[in-house]
Amino acid sequence: MTTFTTHFQPSGILSFDGPDSIKFLQGQTTCNLDELSETKALYGAFCNPKGRIKSTFLLLQIEPEKLLMLVHQDQCAYLQNELKMYIAFFKSEVTDVSDHYQTVGLLYKEQGSTTSSYDVSSTNGQIHITLPGIYRREIILSQSEITLDAAIAEAGQAEWLIQDIQSGLVWTNEASREQFLPHDINLPGFGGVSYEKGCYTGQEIIARMHYRGNPKYTSAVLITDELADSISSPLKAELTAGKIKSIGHVINQHSDGQGKSWILASIHKDLLQQQEIGLSINEEKTILCDINRTYLG
Repeated sequence: MTTFTTHFQPSGILSFDGPDSIKFLQGQTTCNLDELSETKALYGAFCNPKGRIKSTFLLLQIEPEKLLMLVHQDQCAYLQNELKMYIAFFKSEVTDVSDHYQTVGLLYKEQGSTTSSYDVSSTNGQIHITLPGIYRREIILSQSEITLDAAIAEAGQAEWLIQDIQSGLVWTNEASREQFLPHDINLPGFGGVSYEKGCYTGQEIIARMHYRGNPKYTSAVLITDELADSISSPLKAELTAGKIKSIGHVINQHSDGQGKSWILASIHKDLLQQQEIGLSINEEKTILCDINRTYLG
């Protein structure tokens, strides 16, 4: 079964135009733009000098001197303002083009449709971007109206958001800016961090953690049969001897409408060895959650 939605993240689109666009972004982002091509997109992040993520993104090249960056809609104006003091020294211009494109998300719920790539193709003026996950997903971008096969059913937001949670893809927004280090959300597992390309903002902290440190946190999927949309950070759990301890932070959460709640969380890595955990909601309530690795965990 194939479904589509027009309500999903990332729904913000920035355009970088000019001969220095790749050079400029190479010095600002965690991913290696030498790997970018018109058939392969890159997932990555902008970080602050302390290595904390300001914004995640999906970057694609549609022309030799034109790049499109997909981000959470909260991030467009923020990133334009953040980058303007640096981009002024390069032959590149950043523009919010969110209103210039129609976007559709396609979800193919068939066996054998899994993927771990960010393939890009263009057909009849439409750009198709493949997302990694348990099921194959595509984002379609077009500057004209997108027409889909009548057999493709329209779905709500829930299916798409739960696939983001299961895959571990994170679209940071205003509320989550500078909360997480790349390792906290397993950005390296998605090919979103390069340790060879050279300097970028936050690179020293991120590289030190990779080569000399031992990252304490990583992303995981917590699944519970109780409605849990209101769970807040920090996450607390009942561990040994009935002690309640902080175990991490909520990244995203959503209920599927069928009695299950899905939580993408950044938790202590050691907890991945467990199959379940009791989340402490308050002094009187604990809910039991299954612990699963993300798709690229």
